[in-house]
Amino acid sequence: MVTATTTSIISEDRTRGADILKKAKDEFPTTESTVVKKRRRSSVSSDSEVVEKNFKKQQKKSLNLSAPLLERSRSQSALVITHFDDPYDLNKEHPYPELKPYEVLIKNKVVGLNHVDWKAKKFKFAIYSFPWVNGRESSGIIVSHGTKVDDTKLPVNQRVFIVSTSYRDIRTSTFQEYTAIDSRLVWKLPESFSFENGATIGVGLVTSGMAFHSWGYASSNDRIEKNSKTMLIWGGSSVVALYAMQFAKYFGFKVVSIASEKNAEYIKSFGCDLVVDRHLGFEKIEEIIHSEVKHIDYALDCVSRETSELSLKLIQKVNGEDDDSKSYFIPLVAKPKAEIPKNVQMEEVFIKKFHEDIKLGEEFVNFSTSLFENGNLKPVRHRTFHGGLKGIVDGLLQLEEKGASAEKYVASF
Repeated sequence: MVTATTTSIISEDRTRGADILKKAKDEFPTTESTVVKKRRRSSVSSDSEVVEKNFKKQQKKSLNLSAPLLERSRSQSALVITHFDDPYDLNKEHPYPELKPYEVLIKNKVVGLNHVDWKAKKFKFAIYSFPWVNGRESSGIIVSHGTKVDDTKLPVNQRVFIVSTSYRDIRTSTFQEYTAIDSRLVWKLPESFSFENGATIGVGLVTSGMAFHSWGYASSNDRIEKNSKTMLIWGGSSVVALYAMQFAKYFGFKVVSIASEKNAEYIKSFGCDLVVDRHLGFEKIEEIIHSEVKHIDYALDCVSRETSELSLKLIQKVNGEDDDSKSYFIPLVAKPKAEIPKNVQMEEVFIKKFHEDIKLGEEFVNFSTSLFENGNLKPVRHRTFHGGLKGIVDGLLQLEEKGASAEKYVASF
């Protein structure tokens, strides 16, 4: 079968194209993937000197080929899941994402790693077909545009960071060299931020931001009197929590967090007013918080079903079971099995509304961009895994076995 590369480069001379493809195959025999696999895969190097030479010749001719088409004509490397039980496959012939009119193509420089990336494969969920590509966030540069993108706002080589909430569309996944994403949902990477900084932001920022949006806090117009309301965050060393407390402080909340004592000073650097050691036990935790807080208005659990139930219990203890004032609670990881008190309103966060409602998503990008520019938001610290796509595998294994505490795991290409 003639590849997309051959078609785009030698569309005016099919016979000559077949000769070039044959020569490329002869010069670049089948090799085995750099990641151990169960099956061998034949490949034709996309870096063939013959193909590259002719590719450059055709660029000089007046063929009116668009940049997106030229980019799509080449293959890329991707970390592919071929089956739940198979090792990761470093596929060097994965197709480029084809751009839709409002999309940009991003060359990923650093990708963020999340627990869902290893859990989905191990526990067999959120993978809808094979081959599959995971990855929910990255930073990189723009290399081409869809037909309806204003390239003056997002020019080629613009440094950006992104989050993919379109879980069923692997074109938007980030464990590959290139990712397609809606241009209206792209952040410009601040000049003072490294690509590593950018890769720590996406998932944590959007998850926490959508939580506040569900509570009615979405712009500078929603700020309240300083410390007039209190927010409880269980799991303050998680990345989502670190971004959530920055939003909370911007909007005017007093922030109380339950986390490991070893991370207390770092957590406070994000604006948290009180950090209570999670190892103290519930009664001591409740005693300390009750001495500092009269009422918990909002609560966010970032850990587990067990801690979501403890969060509810803590709200009742601090507020009083007969308190008529409403408290709002979001369990991000798992819903509590315990009965929800009548004075607590529990809600869910659906971060996919970030891309499903383009207007909402675009407004959030603009709002959060202003917060980064004004110093109200900052990235979290990170640990970098090197080695390209192989580094992702190493990082995911570390994330599964050890977990990250008050830092984000990222992998650089």
